[in-house]
Amino acid sequence: MGVRRFVNLLVANRTRCTYSLRRFDLSRNQFFYESPEEVASHGRALPIQRYTEGSAYCPLKARKANGKNKKQLAASDIATIRLPPPLFTMRPTPCRPVKPDGQQLDAFALSDSKIILADRHCRVLSYDAATHCALTMPCLHAPKADPLSVSIPGSQQDDGEGSIYIIERILWPEKDQSFQFEALVSDRFRYRPFGLWGCQAFPLPPTSLLSEGALVCSVAAVGNAICVSISGAGTYCFDRASHAWSHAGDWMMPFFGTAEYVP
Repeated sequence: MGVRRFVNLLVANRTRCTYSLRRFDLSRNQFFYESPEEVASHGRALPIQRYTEGSAYCPLKARKANGKNKKQLAASDIATIRLPPPLFTMRPTPCRPVKPDGQQLDAFALSDSKIILADRHCRVLSYDAATHCALTMPCLHAPKADPLSVSIPGSQQDDGEGSIYIIERILWPEKDQSFQFEALVSDRFRYRPFGLWGCQAFPLPPTSLLSEGALVCSVAAVGNAICVSISGAGTYCFDRASHAWSHAGDWMMPFFGTAEYVP
């Protein structure tokens, strides 16, 4: 497994309704242990905290009762991290009619340096943190409420910049074209020094397998397939070449969210 050189962080400013992209250089910020031995030497077992609904107990409240300030307690428990200056700042245009999430911005990691941003109007922008270059991209077919994404690196065969597959976390039985699963795909033509991007919509798993509001628990790219684990339905694989779904089994992948292999 390789080690990432950077951590990209998208920071939301709710007051100004802006988003800023900040980048941590891991050679200067030690966020992670560098070896399994270091993990073992510094690791510790943390007790599982269980609080019942309406419980009045909270660790900070209990310690504040001793006369300590909540802010001082939080500072003593959490090390301070100074954010690097923003590389890129943008403000999404509100939707009409105005909605609570009308200025929400979704971020998808295409690579270690390239981040794809999508707003509620389906507009898409790619930003390369290494070259500081912004690229306008094809719009999505429909905005996403709570998406999961998995990126596919470009291959030497197509010489493209890769692709990113986006699927809604909550799937509803498909009615005509619902655009709950789509991808931004690039390829490179001769005599062009950059990739040409397109947006493709794909079918959901067989509708007979989906109940209303089926929860996608985990997503991962395995070879030429996109594997999706759906609560109560098992795991299904989408073949990126044939665009066909197949049933992998009744088991679930052992994680929640998106898993990514870093070579």
